[in-house]
Amino acid sequence: MRYLSHSEALKFVQREAGLSREIFDLNIRPRLIERKYSDRVTRFDQVAIEAAIADPSFEEGSEMLLRRRTVADALEHTWETEWCRQKGAKTQRNLVDQVKRETGDWVLKKVDYNRIEKWVLELRQRGLAEATIARRLTCLMRALRMAKIKDWISVVPEKPSISIDNTRERYLTRAEEKALLDACDRLGDRGRIMKLVMKVMLDTGARISDLAKVRSHDITDDGVIFRDRKNATNTKVPLTARAREALDRLLRDEWWQSWTADVHHPNKATRDTELKNLKDRLTHDFRLVRDEAQVKDVVLHVCRHTCISRLVQAGMDLVKVQQWAGHKDFRMTLRYAHLAPTSLSVGKSILERDLQESDNVLDFDKRRITDG
Repeated sequence: MRYLSHSEALKFVQREAGLSREIFDLNIRPRLIERKYSDRVTRFDQVAIEAAIADPSFEEGSEMLLRRRTVADALEHTWETEWCRQKGAKTQRNLVDQVKRETGDWVLKKVDYNRIEKWVLELRQRGLAEATIARRLTCLMRALRMAKIKDWISVVPEKPSISIDNTRERYLTRAEEKALLDACDRLGDRGRIMKLVMKVMLDTGARISDLAKVRSHDITDDGVIFRDRKNATNTKVPLTARAREALDRLLRDEWWQSWTADVHHPNKATRDTELKNLKDRLTHDFRLVRDEAQVKDVVLHVCRHTCISRLVQAGMDLVKVQQWAGHKDFRMTLRYAHLAPTSLSVGKSILERDLQESDNVLDFDKRRITDG
């Protein structure tokens, strides 16, 4: 016989029957024998819970409660069945909690386009960026689609349109890059690590998480291997002389070694915590650098954008740029496509070159036939 705590019992009824906490507490729990272990610990018989769910009278008694199921129920069910197992689950959990605070008490059957649109307008009035609003809206809509699959609602409302300009990415000019690197020198020890990190990111397009996972054996004669990237692959990226020198010095630095010691820890929670602490520290130090350099509208991640932008501007094939950057979705790479050379005269020169080569082949064939 197995006994479940209150939280375990909730997860069980959510998983087995898709029921909310409200239904469990008001309709199922009164049917169970509570075994008190202390003032705060109560356990329930799993067999008794299964019997309560299977009882036909439960379905009749819970009909009124089912009409009161909320967005919070849909969000939690989607979390339990989908999001909790995905990469980046910790970030998604924070997003779910944020959306729950703002929309969790909405009764599912009363959610319509007008209510969602009003929420979006409220977020805009609070000054949130369109990309931030879009992430919250996508989270809500996915939960509503899950509610439709569970027959908690009959129709999923239309999604309000969000206009996000993905055609522009902030990147550094050569003058801004020099100003930031010079500012690192002026900040002394606080800027020492930041200068090395920036040089590597500027010449490899690495994310902070990519860089934190690099070990000395990942550096080869023809580049560096970034392992377990965001797209769940390993990528070998060529190294400039500047990036190779900076990376070698970074990996030998005791401060960097101490802050990345647990990035490869077997426990995922420990790995995530280590990466978050490193990102927070580097983000803080970069603010000091940009303020010293008086380049106000940038974050550390702009170094990655700068590298990718320069590759595209130089005419590198976008498929190769996708591999270099470690983009899982090609649409991410297309955000930089507007930076590619746009002169149509390039096409003319290619065709003329091909035509000339074709004429040469024809002339050769004619000479061969004549000589024969």
